[in-house]
Amino acid sequence: MKKLLTTLSVFVFIYSFGQTIHSDSQVMTENQKNQDIVVINQLWKDYLASSPDSLYNNPYWNEADKKKHKSYDLLRSEGYMNIYSLGKYGELKNLVLSIKPLDDKYYDIHSMYYWGDFEGYPMVLCTTHVLAFKDTHGRFVLGNWLNYYSKDWKTYREGIITFHYQVYNKSKKKIKKAVKFLAFMKSEFDVNVDSLDIFISNGWKETQRLKGFGYDYGETAISDYTDKGASTDLDNCIIYSNLSEGEYYQHEMMRFVIARYPGVHRLLSDGLSEYYSDDSELRGISHKEHFKHLDDFLSSKKEIDLKNFDSFDSGNLTEKNYLIGMVLVKMIEDKCGHEKLLKALNIVHTDEDLILFLDMEMGIKPDEINSVLRSEITRFASNGFDSKSL
Repeated sequence: MKKLLTTLSVFVFIYSFGQTIHSDSQVMTENQKNQDIVVINQLWKDYLASSPDSLYNNPYWNEADKKKHKSYDLLRSEGYMNIYSLGKYGELKNLVLSIKPLDDKYYDIHSMYYWGDFEGYPMVLCTTHVLAFKDTHGRFVLGNWLNYYSKDWKTYREGIITFHYQVYNKSKKKIKKAVKFLAFMKSEFDVNVDSLDIFISNGWKETQRLKGFGYDYGETAISDYTDKGASTDLDNCIIYSNLSEGEYYQHEMMRFVIARYPGVHRLLSDGLSEYYSDDSELRGISHKEHFKHLDDFLSSKKEIDLKNFDSFDSGNLTEKNYLIGMVLVKMIEDKCGHEKLLKALNIVHTDEDLILFLDMEMGIKPDEINSVLRSEITRFASNGFDSKSL
């Protein structure tokens, strides 16, 4: 998914800096028989002009969501597209495609986020679904699609975790692991999660529908857009999982740990997210196979100096950021222990910090980094990566 965000980052800086999202509509508002649609169309336009990426008592959103969620508009914090944040970096526009009743209470606002002409065409980021309904005062307010889409899902609670199932197929073994991992995060990283919701959909596309996305750019831009994808809403303590990973998605749970160390170096962050793993897989492919792809690539590119870490371009042939990060995390933990890893997470933010840490704490001189990392990558390509399971 990071490849998508990198692509988008390049794209949005083409445009001038903007603070609000301008909304147009192709919905008929003049001579409209259903005046609710006219009101809702204006409501949505006003909301997008009201700094939707900022957290405050926004008058256009319903009170129940505000009481339940820290980030009441889940599209703001869902953990994948971050559409409102992207809107800050370019003139992201919104076009209302339709406003239609779902039943006698809810309306569905279906809209498209896009940037202006890109080589003669609009650059479509995504389409979304947001609810509109009347509150107790009889005025229309906005609400999350999640509430409507999952209203018939089965739930099960264990400790502080509530599991939500699109298809109820409870795994006691994975539930036990999820509970155990929360305790591990608290004891080893001082991470406290008061409550956690895990939504288990049939797959990534269903997860996106659950969050309110109708289409997103990743469907055409990412080659490994698979049903194993997931995301985490850190603000609201929600993990969006899938049938494959189920109740225990270690990679996503580790995001709560990574958030504990703001500004930590990207490779330590990525490596840590995969270091604690029971299945030794990344995106459905074994760590060993991933390391073999990276090893083969580096063997054909002797000119690449890994003292510059992941700065080389390997397209989508490798998961270089995760793999190099895994090597670094394992080297620190194996050679220096967990306390030293915690120190690294606190003080290593830049490439220069990482080079200094490897030198001062591990005795790896700058001119040795390339050979050491290449040697470790070759070793894991042959023997597999020894992930640390609980």
